[in-house]
Amino acid sequence: MEPHVDNDAGMGEYRSMPEVTSPQSSTDIIRSVLARALTLTWHDIAVQRDTADPASKAWAVCVRDSWIRSLREAFAAHYADGVQNGSTAVFGGKPRSSEPRKGGCPTGIKGWRRWEYLYDIAVVGVAKIPAPYALGSASPTPLDVSYVTGAIWLVESEVALNGREIAIDASKLRLARSENLLLVAARTTQEDEAAWLKYLGLSLAGCEGEVFLAMLPSYASRKAGRIHWWEMTASIVLYSCSGDGALPVWVGEISASS
Repeated sequence: MEPHVDNDAGMGEYRSMPEVTSPQSSTDIIRSVLARALTLTWHDIAVQRDTADPASKAWAVCVRDSWIRSLREAFAAHYADGVQNGSTAVFGGKPRSSEPRKGGCPTGIKGWRRWEYLYDIAVVGVAKIPAPYALGSASPTPLDVSYVTGAIWLVESEVALNGREIAIDASKLRLARSENLLLVAARTTQEDEAAWLKYLGLSLAGCEGEVFLAMLPSYASRKAGRIHWWEMTASIVLYSCSGDGALPVWVGEISASS
């Protein structure tokens, strides 16, 4: 960066301009989140591989739950400041067996007592308004009530290689109003991969905001892709979608972060 001359300081004295940090783009954010989610998934399922059967439905369920939970945790890590100060909440996934269920998602909205909120993953802005009435003599002043101001990311994940199931989840995203949308789908095992990609792009037609498609091997128990999860070699191919039904545009391939 070129030095800035401070005219008031006298000739020959320089002062550097402060560095300006640009906000991360949605593409950079989702690439980072997906890489972290894969890493968290590997850590989560590694301890269960010794007693699991990779061809079993139980293993598929294990991977599914770990993947969705890790995706929520990865988003929560990225928006950690907002989660901590209560201006952002991240919902999604199921609790581990060691986590309490009744209290709700630890990165969600306190007191809401829910893990999911409408979508597989929901990253939302949060604000508070005063309640209309006090609770009684114990709380003579009305308490503040949290509410969602808007969606930052909404995510649906469907690894069934079934066009109808994809259409159902994609339709939920088409109804959404969010800054960013992500559909996670399985890579096809058919020779004509372009047909599957075209179908996915068409299913997201009409979506607003920044729209992304993430494709990964299916972890369903009877699908060939499950071996990539067992061997922890699964990667994600990320695409951006225009929302007008055009063919998704390749962004890059994502592996687990170190």
